[in-house]
This record gives sequence, structure tokens and C-alpha cells, in this order.
Amino acid sequence: MKKFIVFLTITMLTASLFGASAFDIKWGDQTTYSRLPGNTLRAWAEGVEGSIGTGKKFYVDSGVATGGDSSGTSWTNAVTTIDAGVGLCTASRGDVIYVAPGHAETVASATGLVCDIAGISIIGIGNGSMIPTISLGTAVTAKVSVTAANVRLSNLKIISALADVAEGIDPTADADGLVVDNCIFTDGSVSLELKIAINVTADCDNIRLINNRFSTVAAGGCTNAIVLAGGSDNSVISGNVAYGTYSAGALLASAALSVNLTITDNIFVTTAEVAAVTLKADTTGVYARNFAGSTTTILLTVINDDAMYCWENYDTGAPGASGVINPAIDSD
Repeated sequence: MKKFIVFLTITMLTASLFGASAFDIKWGDQTTYSRLPGNTLRAWAEGVEGSIGTGKKFYVDSGVATGGDSSGTSWTNAVTTIDAGVGLCTASRGDVIYVAPGHAETVASATGLVCDIAGISIIGIGNGSMIPTISLGTAVTAKVSVTAANVRLSNLKIISALADVAEGIDPTADADGLVVDNCIFTDGSVSLELKIAINVTADCDNIRLINNRFSTVAAGGCTNAIVLAGGSDNSVISGNVAYGTYSAGALLASAALSVNLTITDNIFVTTAEVAAVTLKADTTGVYARNFAGSTTTILLTVINDDAMYCWENYDTGAPGASGVINPAIDSD
């Protein structure tokens, strides 16, 4: 009701100011009309949208023109690195960092980009070749580090710019609630390997890795797309596609058992002669509608899903051959 009163007040003021230069607006089935200019209506609508939530918005653009105040509060005044954007945020307020289409930055060390503010979202804007790109180089320890809880990384491309970069995203045990969605992870070239795309530290729980794309060049020397270096309870790995020469498998979660781990609707393929998916024995949860492929035998394509509830998973041990249901169908 308060919004409607505000709207009517704005309507009456702008109608008297702009008269016939405006256009008619009708609210639902109401018979009251106003004469409101389009740019005023748009500004009002954007103001309402901007008030949703409790956080502030900050902007990152490597191509920002000089002359802004670098406050990060608009595209004109954007900061030039994501780490600088993180530094503007306040913990657990729900701040959002928008990264510009075509943004490009290099992270040169293990501390070059540290997501250490809880509850922030870092969202890339753009499609295809315009997705914001983070290049990892200078040191093989260069990475995106997440050390705070409830961080989201979305629509970013993470690529290695040096041989044998150890890891792309490194969530520590304090990064519970991490969300990584719609991101791309790949090698810079055959000699610029991203060894592990996402390397989750033990006891980092309640994470969601959703709808990401992982790939290697044909002759790359990569190890894994996703590693759970220890237990990751109540976590979800869903909708991801990983394809490449992963020498230790696309998904490796064999170091410690996880409780209530959900793995659904993924495609995990390694062209190496190893299991595409390896879990820790006794890991519990759901393993459903996944497709796994490697150049090993079918029974060794996925290892240790015995304690999980499984539905409609298909595995294959050779290109050109359709997958078969694995594990075996329940018979009682």
C-alpha cells in the first residue's frame, strides 16, 4: 500500500510538470490513470529493484575509463579488479559484485584474489567470449581463494596462464555454503595446464557446484576437474560437464567419506585410463542421472558408490559405445 501511495504521489507531481509529453499508465483493474514520462517511470522502477535485499552493489571493470573516483559504486566509477571489489564489501550484508562483460584480469599469486568477506556474490555479466576472465599465472600457486562462508561465484571463466597451475578455486574449511555456478574452467594451452579446477578443502560443507564446464586441451597434463580433499557433508554437485585428459579422474572424492552428498545430472569424462569418478567407500547420499566415461572397464568407470542411493546412471569404458546402467539394477 505504501508503494502505491508513493507511486500516486510521483504520478501527480510528474503529471503536472510534464503534461501531454507523458504516456498513460494503468494499475491492474484500477480506473485511475496517470500521465507519467517514460524515463521517470523507469527511474522509479529501478529504484524499487535496487532496494530489494540488504546488501550494496559494487562494480568491477578492467576497461573502465579514467576519471572516476574508483569507489566501485557504478560502472563509471568501477574498480579494476575483483579483489578490490571484495575489499569494498561488508560481511553478511548480502553485497553483490558485478563484473563487466569482457573484463580481464590476472591473478599472480595465492593471495591475489581472496574472497574473505562472508555472504558476498561475485557475478560475471556477459555471454560467450564476453564472460569475464580470470587468468592464473606468474606463480603456480596463483588461485582464487575462498576463506569466508556463503560466497557465490557465478558466470566467470578461470584459465591457467602458466604451466602446472595447481588449482583454480581453493575453498578452505571456512568456506561452508560456497556456491560456484555457471563458471568455465580450462587450460590456457597444451603447456599451460590447470591441474585441478576446484579443490575443496576437507570439512568445507554445504557447498553447491552447479552447471559448471570443465575442459582440458587434448594433450594436457591435468589431474582433476573437481576434488573433495576430505569430507564435504550435505553438499551438491549437479549439472556439471567435465571432459578432458584428467589423469586422476574428473571427480575425485576418495580422501574421506562425505555424508549426504548429492551428485546428480553430471557428465564426467576422462580420456585417461582411470576411473572418471572415485568416491570414498561408505559415502552416503544420492548418485543419480549421471553419465561417466573413461578408457577403462565399465565397472571401474565409477568407484565406491555402493552406499549411495542410485538411479539411472550410465557408464562407458570406450568411445563409440553407448553406456550401460551402473551400478546394477536392484532385483528385489
